[in-house]
Amino acid sequence: MDGVSPLVEKIINFEKEHNMTDSDLAFASHISVEHIHAAKAGIGQIDPQILNDIMKFLNENE
Repeated sequence: MDGVSPLVEKIINFEKEHNMTDSDLAFASHISVEHIHAAKAGIGQIDPQILNDIMKFLNENE
């Protein structure tokens, strides 16, 4: 995935491996779907703590 941030790549791969949608990931991680969408789209300012929470969830549930 050229030009994609490591976080976005990790989210996409996690969702593929676990057959999840953004909504499923939001529900499982307790992070709003809006934050998941924003992280994947690279839009807006996302609180660094939310980005850390997403990475933590992905790493703990690989």
